[in-house]
Amino acid sequence: MHIKPVINLQSIFVSVSLIFAHFDINAQTNYANLVNPFVGTGGHGHTFPGPTVPFGMVQVGPDTRIDGSWDGCSGYHHSDSIIYGFSHTHLSGTGCSDFGDVMLMPTQQQNPAFKPSDYASTFSHTSEKASAGYYEVTLQKNNIDVALTASTRVGFHQYTFPQNGIYQVVLDLLHRDKLLDGNITQVNKHTIKGFRRSEAWAKDQRVYFYIEFSKDFTSIISNNSAQISTLKQENLVAEKATQSYFNFNMKKDEKLWVKVGISSVDEEGARKNMVTEIPHWNFEQTRQEAEALWNKELSKIEIKGGTAEQRTIFYTALYHCFIHPSIANDVDGRYLGRDFKVYQTNGFNYYSVFSLWDTFRALHPLFNLVQRERNIDFIKTFLAQYQQVGRMPMWELGSNETDCMIGYHSVSVIADALAKGNNRFNPKLAMEATLGTAKNHKYGASVFHQKGFLSVEDEHESVSKTLEYSYNDWAVSEIAKYLDPAQAKKLSAQLELNNWQHIYNAKTAFMQPRMNGGWYSLFNPKEVNNNYTEANAWQYSFFVPQDVPGLISAMGGKIAFEKKLDELFQTSSKTSGREQADITGLIGQYAHGNEPSHHMAYLYNYVDKPEKTHARVKQILQEMYHNAPDGLAGNEDCGQMSAWYVFSAMGFYPVTPGLNSYELGAPLFNEVTIKVNKQTNILKFPIADAQRLFVEESIANRVDCKNTLSKNTLSKIRLSKNTLSKNTLSKITEFADGYWGNEKVKYHFHFHFPDSNITRYFYFDTDAKPIMPNDAVASTSKALPSPIIETANQTFRDSLRVTIYPNFYKKNLKISYEIADLENKIIERKKYNKPFYIHQSSIIHAKIEDKNLHQSFEAHGKFYYIAHNWDITLGSTYNNLYTAGGVEGLADGIYGDKDWRKGNWQGYYGSDFIATIDLKKEQEISSIYANFLQDQSPWILMPPEVLFYGSNDGVNFNLLGNLTHDVPENYDGVIIKKIELNLPNKIRTKYVKIVAKNYGKLPKWHISAGEQAFIFVDEIGVK
Repeated sequence: MHIKPVINLQSIFVSVSLIFAHFDINAQTNYANLVNPFVGTGGHGHTFPGPTVPFGMVQVGPDTRIDGSWDGCSGYHHSDSIIYGFSHTHLSGTGCSDFGDVMLMPTQQQNPAFKPSDYASTFSHTSEKASAGYYEVTLQKNNIDVALTASTRVGFHQYTFPQNGIYQVVLDLLHRDKLLDGNITQVNKHTIKGFRRSEAWAKDQRVYFYIEFSKDFTSIISNNSAQISTLKQENLVAEKATQSYFNFNMKKDEKLWVKVGISSVDEEGARKNMVTEIPHWNFEQTRQEAEALWNKELSKIEIKGGTAEQRTIFYTALYHCFIHPSIANDVDGRYLGRDFKVYQTNGFNYYSVFSLWDTFRALHPLFNLVQRERNIDFIKTFLAQYQQVGRMPMWELGSNETDCMIGYHSVSVIADALAKGNNRFNPKLAMEATLGTAKNHKYGASVFHQKGFLSVEDEHESVSKTLEYSYNDWAVSEIAKYLDPAQAKKLSAQLELNNWQHIYNAKTAFMQPRMNGGWYSLFNPKEVNNNYTEANAWQYSFFVPQDVPGLISAMGGKIAFEKKLDELFQTSSKTSGREQADITGLIGQYAHGNEPSHHMAYLYNYVDKPEKTHARVKQILQEMYHNAPDGLAGNEDCGQMSAWYVFSAMGFYPVTPGLNSYELGAPLFNEVTIKVNKQTNILKFPIADAQRLFVEESIANRVDCKNTLSKNTLSKIRLSKNTLSKNTLSKITEFADGYWGNEKVKYHFHFHFPDSNITRYFYFDTDAKPIMPNDAVASTSKALPSPIIETANQTFRDSLRVTIYPNFYKKNLKISYEIADLENKIIERKKYNKPFYIHQSSIIHAKIEDKNLHQSFEAHGKFYYIAHNWDITLGSTYNNLYTAGGVEGLADGIYGDKDWRKGNWQGYYGSDFIATIDLKKEQEISSIYANFLQDQSPWILMPPEVLFYGSNDGVNFNLLGNLTHDVPENYDGVIIKKIELNLPNKIRTKYVKIVAKNYGKLPKWHISAGEQAFIFVDEIGVK
C-alpha cells in the first residue's frame, strides 16, 4: 500500500527517534493522582469509583443501585443520591448486572431493621473523593465519614463517627442479587466469617468472607435471632443468618476499622488472604501501598505533551484497562474452577472476568505490550478452564460461563500473543484447547463449519456470528502455523476460507442476512434487529480484520471502499428497528460506544488515505472521551473502551489482533515511552506528527529513502548509536538487542516518509522459536461463495419462480442445482441456465463451480406449497422486527422454534393479537388453535386469555369459547404452548376470529416492571 503526502512538508516533525534505555520513570510523577475514577460513572459508562488495586480480586466501593438496572450494572451511578452500602466486588463497565458481594454499611438506628431503605443514607458528591486505590464519602443520614482502600484480596474500611453513642455496621447478604445460600458465623468478639451464593448474570457465584473489626462489638442482631447481650461464647450469630447488625460503643471522632478478606474457595482461604495481605490496622499504609501498586503499573507508559485534561483522560483510561481480568486464586494458590472444583495453581495466577467479545480487539493487544506476564497468565487460565470443562472461556464470570455475546475470541488472544512473541505457555495444550474450543463451541458454530455461513433460520444474529466465526477460524489457523505446521496444513482448506463472502451482498455492498438460500428480504442497513449483535448492517459490514484487502476488492476497489467509509461517517445517525442502548457515540452510523466499530477509522490507511484516518481518530479522541462522570461514549466493557483511547492517543492501533502489526493514527502526545517488561528495556519514540512515521513489515526489505525527503523535512534521526543528519536516510538496520521477558529480542523498524512507497507496519521480532508463522503452510482452500437462491416467498399456492445466481466472482462460473422433496429425496439434477418454476413443496440445493473445478459451499432452501386458500386479516399491528413472514406466515406450515430471535414468530407489543380467517366457504370445523411463545425475561408473555369466535357473514361474530393456560408468568425459560379450543359439537362457519389478550404491563417482580409485554404467535388454524 502506498502513502500519499497529506500535509505541507514543512510541518513534518523535527526529529524521530526510537531508542532503548534502562527504565527510569521520574520518581516525582504520581500517576495515581492523575486518575479520576469517577469517569464513566455517569451516562452509560457503567464504571464504579471505589478502590481496587491492579487486577485485584476485591473492588470495594459504594452501591447506589440495588435494582439490577442497566445503568446500575456496576452498582453505582453518578446521578444517584443514596448509598445503600459498600460491597467488595464490582464490575467495570459491563452491560449486565452482577457482583455487589459482602455489603457492609455503617449506620445508627434506634430500632434496627433489615430493609435497605432503613440503613441507606443520602450523600453528596461534594463529600466524595476518589483516586487510584482510595475512596471517601460522608453519609449524611448520621454524618459518618467512610474511607475505603484495598489490597489484592482484602477490602479495608475506615469509619469515623461524629459523636458518642451506639452505632451499627450492617452486613447484608441479601444485597442486590438473588441469594441462593448464605450464612454469617461469629468467630470471636470482633471477627465473623461466612459465605454467599448468589444468582444474577452468573448463575452460581460463590464468595466466602472473613471480616475482622478493630474493636469488639457489644451485641449482634440478626434477621433470625433475638438481640445478643453477651459475647462470652463463640458462634452467637444464629444459624443461617443472612443479615446482621453489629453494635459498637463509639466515642466522638473515634475510628472503626474493618478488614474484609474474600475467597471463592472457602472461609479459610478468605482468612489467609486477609492476614497475609493486611496483617496490621494501619489504614494509611494500605492506602499508600495501593497507590504504589498503581504507580508501578501506570508508569509503564510515560507520556509527554498534551493538555492536563488529556493526560488525566489517558491515565484514567489506563487505570480502567488494569481493573479486569481480576485475580481469582487465593494467596495459597487455590481457586474455584469452571467445574466448581478446587484447584491449585502451578507457576501462574488464575484470573476471572473475561469480557472477550470486547477485549480481544484492543485490551489484550495492549496487555501484550505492557502486561506480558499477566497476559500469559490469562492464557494459562484459558487452558486450565479448557481442561476443566472442554472449552476455553467465552464470557467467564466468577467461575461461571455466562455464554454472553458471540464468537470464541479466546483464540484471538492466543493468536495475538504468539504474533507478538509472547509464547510462554504449553504449546501442545494450547493447540488442543484451540481446536477443542472451535469444535465444541455452541451457538451455530457446527452449522457454520458445515455450510460456511449461518442463515437466519440457523441461528439468531447470524450475520455477526458468521463474521466473527470467520475471524476466529483465521485465528485458529494462525495459531496452528505457530504451534503445529502439520496441523495447519490439515486445517487450511477449512479455516483459511474467507467465509464472510457468503453474506456479503455485492449489489448493496453490505453484510446481509441470508435466509432459505437467498437474501433476507426485509433489509434496511440502519435497522437494529436480531440478525446482528448489538448493531446493524453499517456497523458490521467492515468487520473483516483478517482480510481487509479482500473486503476492499469485494467492494469494488480502493475508491469505492473509501466512498463507503465516507458514507459510514457522514450518513444520518438515526437508526431504526429495536431500541439498542449500546449503540451510542454515533458519528453517522459509526458507533464508538460499542465495540464492532472500533477499528473502522483506521481502515482509511488501507486505501492510501491516512489523512482521513487521522481526522476521524482525532475527532473520536476529542468528542468521545472527557474528564467527567459522563466521559465515555458507551460501556467501558472491562477496559476495551479505554484501551482504544490508550492506543489511539499513543498513535497506533491493532486493527487485526493476531498479526504483529499496527495501523498508525493521530497521536495526542509529543513523546510516548513504553516499558515492555519489569526492569529491562523500554521502547521510546518522540512523535510530533506520527502520521509521517510508518513501519514496514518485511525484515529483509531494507529501506532506501535517498532522494525521497524534501529539504527541511528531517533534520535528525537517531537510531541507537548511529546518527544520520541532513536530509538523507540511506539505510535502516537493526539497531538494538534487548530482552523481552526472558527472551532475547531484536527490533527492526523501517520508516516511511511522504514520497516513498513503504507499507505501514510497526514490527516486533523475537529470537524465541517459532518467531513467525511457517510461510510454507499455504492455504489450499479454493472454495467460492455459495450461490443465491432467489424467490418471491418461501411459500406458494400455485407455482414459485426460482432464480439462482453467483453473488460475485461471476466470470467463468457454472451453477448446478438439485430439486428434492421435503424428505430430501432427489427428484431432479440440472445445470442452471435460466429461472425455473416449482409446483410442489421442495428442497433446492445449488452449487457453483469455476473453470478450475473449484466448488462453492452449497446453498439450499426449503419451499412449501400451501394447500388451503384461506385469507387472513389482522385486527392489530405486529412489530416490524417480528413478522414471521407477514400475514401468510401465520398459517404457512412453518412453525417457529424456541429461538424466537430467528424471526419465525409474529410479535405484538402492548396490544392484543386479533386475526380473522376467511375459509372462503362454510365448512364444518371441530377445533380452532393458535400457538404462543413465552420468554418472560425479554418481555414475551403468554396471553392471559384467548377468545375464539365464529361467523358466517364476517360481520356478526359469536363467541365459541375462551381459554386460559397453566404457564406461570415467572417461568424461567422459553416455552411454547398450543392453545386449542375443541368444540364439543362440530359447527359450520365461514369465518373464524382469534383474539389473544395482551398481558399488559410487566409485573413488579420483573426487572423491567412497568414496561408493556409482547405476545408472540405463530401458526393459527382450524381443523
